[in-house]
Amino acid sequence: YALSAAGKGGLKGSEGGRGTVYDDTQAKEGGCKSGCTTYDPPEVKGYPTIGIGHKIEKDERARFQGNLLGGTPLTEQEIEDLFSEDINSRVKQLNKYLGDAEVTQEMYDALFSLGFNLGMHAKAMKAIYASIKSKDYVKAANLIAAGPDTSKGVSSAGLRERRQKEAHEFASGGTPSSS
Repeated sequence: YALSAAGKGGLKGSEGGRGTVYDDTQAKEGGCKSGCTTYDPPEVKGYPTIGIGHKIEKDERARFQGNLLGGTPLTEQEIEDLFSEDINSRVKQLNKYLGDAEVTQEMYDALFSLGFNLGMHAKAMKAIYASIKSKDYVKAANLIAAGPDTSKGVSSAGLRERRQKEAHEFASGGTPSSS
């Protein structure tokens, strides 16, 4: 399986794109939603992020040090290249977790969006994979709709809306046997 062009476009719409390091919890008061000068609290309340939803891990901080606010933003091409790296690694992860389970393209795109946000290995994802492998697609869609909608323990209306969109997309193409 692979992420479709529509799935990639939807993910870009959900994640947005920025050339400087930002706080992924943009709605929180005090966060550096327009750009961060550091990776750490109190400025960063959530996760330091760059490009199109690329969470900066601690071992990547040196790589993106020059992209903190006041530094040089990533170019559009660098943002696209980083997004492609993220997509390629996550496609491999998602395909590994799905194994030989059958999904429609819409299901795959929805799962990819959810996994891009949560991590393909997240506990919520594992329950969804199990439902798909047992061909209980209704349960999988319900698990997506009820999926995690918090960041660092704080509820997010934006994540609740995203989970509903992902659940709708998951169900929109029918089941693999009817596609």
